[in-house]
Amino acid sequence: FRNNGWHAPHSTATRTLLNPANGAPIATVTESDAADVDAAVQSAEAAFKKGSWWKLPPASRADVLDRVAQGIKQRQQQLALLETANSGKPLAETLWDMDDCAGTFSYYASLVRGMPPHDSSGTPVALPDPNFTGTVKHIPYGVVGAIVPWNYPLLMASWKLAPILAGGNSVVIKPSELSPLSLCVLADVLVEAGLPEGVVSVVFGGGEPGSRLVSHPLVQRVTFTGSLVTGQKVMKSCADEMKTVSLELGGKSPLVLFDDVAIADAVEWALFGCFWTNSQICSATSRLLVQRTMWDAFLPALVKATNAIPIGDPLCEALKGKKGTMGPLVSHGQLKRVDEMVQAALQSGQVRLLAGGGPVGNDTAGFPHSHPDGSYYRPTILEVLDRNVTIWKEEVFGPVLCVYPFDSEVEAVELANDSKYGLGAAVMTKSRDRLVRMRDALRAGVVWLNCSQPCFCHLPWGGLKMSGMGRDLGEQAVKSFMETKTIVEYTSGAPWGWYAAL
Repeated sequence: FRNNGWHAPHSTATRTLLNPANGAPIATVTESDAADVDAAVQSAEAAFKKGSWWKLPPASRADVLDRVAQGIKQRQQQLALLETANSGKPLAETLWDMDDCAGTFSYYASLVRGMPPHDSSGTPVALPDPNFTGTVKHIPYGVVGAIVPWNYPLLMASWKLAPILAGGNSVVIKPSELSPLSLCVLADVLVEAGLPEGVVSVVFGGGEPGSRLVSHPLVQRVTFTGSLVTGQKVMKSCADEMKTVSLELGGKSPLVLFDDVAIADAVEWALFGCFWTNSQICSATSRLLVQRTMWDAFLPALVKATNAIPIGDPLCEALKGKKGTMGPLVSHGQLKRVDEMVQAALQSGQVRLLAGGGPVGNDTAGFPHSHPDGSYYRPTILEVLDRNVTIWKEEVFGPVLCVYPFDSEVEAVELANDSKYGLGAAVMTKSRDRLVRMRDALRAGVVWLNCSQPCFCHLPWGGLKMSGMGRDLGEQAVKSFMETKTIVEYTSGAPWGWYAAL
């Protein structure tokens, strides 16, 4: 997709997309090659040079973003159904995602309305020398390359596109090769909203087009959400040309439960924090730290609630649109990866199985809403006996919740922060003083108090340590997609007088 239209690709390679709920083919997508990426970037560069987007008055750009939001709302049901079929997420969740997509574009439209026009003189800065004036302007980078993952296909695209466009840039975006379909619809929404030709291009496929996009000499800025391993490759590629890059990577987030919390509340947030989005979420609080004094009362309640989660085709009549259900993982490849990690942990003797522990497979009697060709995994709880076990330390990206006891607040902080990741962290307690202490002690980019996972486009999102660098969302996201230009003007009518001979 480029120049506001769909074009025959140079590449002939195709990928058949399967519905993870039943294994049935749902679409065939042509994967972009280097020539397709080049054409998309050239289109974006031409649009930027023309100034058809960034030179528009802020109110006009804001109107376009607002119309994008309206277009998403008008297609909410279509987009949610398409994303559920493509990714396996429950329909209640994808409908919620579409609301968030529209809200993200509306939020950035409101910010654009308060921005100065492109030809403004900038923000004046008082200088100590009266012979000079100083101003600062924020200008767009040019062409931005954006790569988004498969767990929140359209929401992650919205998180990238809205602030990138708010900053006046052109953009080439690549969805995951596993879940590109909803972004195809969004491309048409952008055209209908009045976005000028060439401002947004879409390329498809996996590693090859992604690598070409990141390394393309006309791409000035890169933003990536995905795995740590791929993020490291993206960062190394950007380093070669000193490109600014932001990375939102993996996580192994803790949820700390103190014994003054009601068991029912603790169970619900523990489930939501890990099993929401079929547990395929980088911020999942999959390390559950439970105060030992509530351990015996809490664990049976947690296991019972976990075993009661309905699993199956998110579009079957019994589950369609219902909250608190779980669909399939995105692919059989992901199913295999999750199960390998669980079985390795069990075989190590470093964990004890409390619930789940394997794929649903052909057990359609126990799980009547599933399908033998779907990629369903039983929600799993593992009691960790040795914290050196890999599954306690590494991201699973599947429905696996690891639990471990603690005795004191000091120990809880130490255990929670003992990770190479630092995306999210959560704590639940009725003590306000303890909440404040834990809030400040937890080393994470996002901290939840008495909850887990809620996210708002008004607030920055990103992690510490190996969970990445930079932030999506919030006001600062717009400036992160703009460069700073300093302007110094000599305003005195007198000669400078530095060289005596002049």
